[in-house]
Amino acid sequence: MGSRPHARARGRHAAAGTRHVRALLPSRLRRQRGCLRRRLHGQHRLGAGRRPLRGRCGRAEAAHGHDARGAEDARGRSGPHRDRRASGRRRGLRAGAPARCAARPARQGRRGRGLAAQGCEGAGLLRLGLRDRRQLRGQAARARPRRGGGRGRHRRLARRRHADRADQGRRRVTAAASTGPTARTRLLLEGPIGSTLLRLAAPNLVVNVILIAITTGVDAHFVGRLGPEALAGLALVFPLLMLMQQMANFSMGGALAGAVARAIGAGRRDEANALAVHGIAIAVAAAALFSLVLLLAGPAIYALLGGEGATLAAAVEYSNVIFAGALAYWLLSILTSIVRGTGQVALLAWVYVGCEALHLCLVPLLVFGLGPVPSLGIAGAGIATIIAFGAATAALAWFLASGRTAVTLRLRGIRLEARLFAEILRVGVPLSLQPVLNNLSLAALTGYAGALGGAALAGVGAAVRLEYVMYPVVFGLGAAVVAMVGTNIGAGKKERANRIAWTAAAMAVGATALIGLAALAWPRAWAALFTSAPDVVDAAALYLVIVAVGYPFIGMNTLTQAFQAMGRTLWPLIAVVVRTVVIVGGGWVVIAATDSGVAGLATVTAASLIVAGAIVAIAFRITSRGEPS
Repeated sequence: MGSRPHARARGRHAAAGTRHVRALLPSRLRRQRGCLRRRLHGQHRLGAGRRPLRGRCGRAEAAHGHDARGAEDARGRSGPHRDRRASGRRRGLRAGAPARCAARPARQGRRGRGLAAQGCEGAGLLRLGLRDRRQLRGQAARARPRRGGGRGRHRRLARRRHADRADQGRRRVTAAASTGPTARTRLLLEGPIGSTLLRLAAPNLVVNVILIAITTGVDAHFVGRLGPEALAGLALVFPLLMLMQQMANFSMGGALAGAVARAIGAGRRDEANALAVHGIAIAVAAAALFSLVLLLAGPAIYALLGGEGATLAAAVEYSNVIFAGALAYWLLSILTSIVRGTGQVALLAWVYVGCEALHLCLVPLLVFGLGPVPSLGIAGAGIATIIAFGAATAALAWFLASGRTAVTLRLRGIRLEARLFAEILRVGVPLSLQPVLNNLSLAALTGYAGALGGAALAGVGAAVRLEYVMYPVVFGLGAAVVAMVGTNIGAGKKERANRIAWTAAAMAVGATALIGLAALAWPRAWAALFTSAPDVVDAAALYLVIVAVGYPFIGMNTLTQAFQAMGRTLWPLIAVVVRTVVIVGGGWVVIAATDSGVAGLATVTAASLIVAGAIVAIAFRITSRGEPS
């Protein structure tokens, strides 16, 4: 019986320790159902927070010396147990008091004074003023979620957990992308050269064929039904449209693809992501420049090219639509080049096939109208092209932003740097001169042929179109060369990069040589596809038989793409300049000083192809020997 007062005292001390732990807990936890002792044992209704709450309570008890797990009650029982006389009917009271708190049966009025009188070290923490307690309650109230019922709270918690899991997944994808090469990159660095080149070139071939079909065939087919004036107006816009497309896809796009490939090969994924954003900035600026110049000066330019009357009006109408949407051309070309730089080009074929399918559906609908859709004439063809290119741009942008490639398109956190702009422009600006010089050569050749008569002009024009059949093959392999050579250069594998370039050049030379042999064997078959006039067919056949000798050297243009991947443009630019000089100067000599006619022009053209191809091949050979392996 004598031990019962001491047991009651120990119970009072334990209850006092429990109360000051209660004062330290957040108010949200104090308002849970059940008594304080059930909360101390983690038996509250927030099951997900049992362990954190139990740990916090245990740390609070240990901090104030109220650890009763080793104490015994009046009956000799230790640990958490049930003592009705010590704690009433509440469960889970940890009976016993710390050794340094003397067992005193005297009951104090306030818990702070009682603990201080009993010598408890934690009593000082309980002496909080009214203002401090209100501040603590305000903090707890601000941290408490809004009242909206249990269902709303659970929904908010579920959304938060879902967002956390999504963020963790994105971090894992980013971490995986930033550590080590991906399977696609390893294929470019270690895979067999020949099969990898063909695997990458096939989708690019599809892309190039579709681009040529959109710009040269589909629009002309439907616009031609509107009348000869509309078709002539389309022909006036065609050279400037091809110039913009070549600059966006070949010049700036090739420079960006090479820079991205080098960054990926070197393992600099953040730099590759930043280069993508800088390429988009260049596309926006270039599109704005083309739009401004051709919307303001377009009518004057087309008038200088010979447009007048209904033809000039049709050209201006089509040009205003196309160049108002120049951003769609540039963005699609830049995003295509980014994907090419990563080597994941199979996607491009699917995107461009879908783009052409949409274009084929929209052109007749908008040109001729159907039901509630009005007939827009030649402007409808331009609108259809812009819509199709815009849809393809959105698809590629989503794919790059999804993190499925070695480059992730992110606009946040990217700062524009002059160094990265220079990395692209030092290659892209010189390459932009190539389409200008190529079109100048073509215009000079056309002018010289026109001086020989209408039949010679038509024959040479039909024969020159055979070169456009070769360019998708050459540039398809060239795009694969940019990805593979750039990645290997970035990884320091210069010897493998050289082997890739020469292998691609051999493939391209073989393909163009086969086309040349076909032209030698059946020269009239190609001309018969365009006309049945005997004099035109004869002129085209004569031109093809001679110029076919230079067709294999067109395949050397794949080495130009290798120079792009290396970030060097001097020798490709020299080759284009030499070819232009040969055609312009040699053609003038043929017309002014000889009577060779079409045969002389074909000889000059073949010589220009041979000289340009030889310059590129010799320069690459010298450059590759000078590079350390």
